[in-house]
Amino acid sequence: MTLENLKLGALVGLVLSAAILITNVVVPSLAGHPSPDNGFSEGIGWIIVIAILCWVGFLKVRRTSRIGDSVAAGAVISFVAFAMAMSTFLVIDNLFISIVAQQPEKIWLFEHSRFPDMRSYLNHTNLRAFWTVLPVITLFGAICGLVGGYLYLLVGRRDER
Repeated sequence: MTLENLKLGALVGLVLSAAILITNVVVPSLAGHPSPDNGFSEGIGWIIVIAILCWVGFLKVRRTSRIGDSVAAGAVISFVAFAMAMSTFLVIDNLFISIVAQQPEKIWLFEHSRFPDMRSYLNHTNLRAFWTVLPVITLFGAICGLVGGYLYLLVGRRDER
């Protein structure tokens, strides 16, 4: 785990956190409304995150010639970035509960839960994501780093000849 990976993870995490703040507090009408606009923007966001993780894996193998470095870079960056994003949701959902509680998707999910109030539901969901979603997204980041590393092995070395 290098400092470079931690810094890039923090940078990606800041971008994700800013997007979460904007869509949940600044322009809350964008959150929780399934629409073609949201689907497209979320898809683009995921493509960008995947591309960053694959690119980092590509660059790591180019620099070190070790595929394990690309896997570690993808995992660390993904872990840091998404831990920050999940922390952002936890903070926003508590500080801006009156805004967040108006999102149709969260209202529906809360109404179909066993929790006595929206804050309890949101806190439980956010905290549970740390031990259920974060490990999966970290593994996903490792896989993206691996893919990027193998792409270098397939394409990059051919260019060096």
